[in-house]
Amino acid sequence: MPSGWARGTSRQKEHKVKNMQTENDRISAKEKQEGGLTPGQAAALVRNEQGMNKLRDEMEELEELLLDSIKDAIADRSKEAAKKVSGKKKRATTASDEEYLGSDSDDEFYDRTAAHDDSLDAFMTTMKLQLESDKVQALRRELQEVESEQARVARLLQVVDADGFYKPGTKAAALAKAAAQRTLEQERKKREAAAAAAAKRKAE
Repeated sequence: MPSGWARGTSRQKEHKVKNMQTENDRISAKEKQEGGLTPGQAAALVRNEQGMNKLRDEMEELEELLLDSIKDAIADRSKEAAKKVSGKKKRATTASDEEYLGSDSDDEFYDRTAAHDDSLDAFMTTMKLQLESDKVQALRRELQEVESEQARVARLLQVVDADGFYKPGTKAAALAKAAAQRTLEQERKKREAAAAAAAKRKAE
């Protein structure tokens, strides 16, 4: 798969995520101004969140494809360069020279190959570190969004549950907490299954 295609597709998906996030921010601003959301606005908010999660997963897969594509391209260029060097040496030396210089030529070729492998490893390490840094920043943004959502829910509960029906320690609160934990566990299993499937595809 061409690296340019993967890079372009990833940018398109990133643009879609930004558009959805902008719409969600606009809806959240309306909620603060008007004190609530209409059913249509609430549905749009949920739909956008689901869409963004799906796009983020697809972007992670594209990043893996892009890394594999870059690695394959560098390996192919390395092979081509090695063939050119080998061909030039064969044309430039006679049979007797090859017998005399064979050991030195092999050493030089090995040194060049080892140096190229070191450069490739350094490049791949840099790419992985950059991707990890991007993921950390994305996780920090998600954490901020979750904390903001928790604060918003707490404010809404103060309005909706003025009598303290869901106050911590009550039976209703315990049931709600158990239901939330089950939902979180299901989401965790889904993420683990998706990660395992992605790792399996990459190994194949």
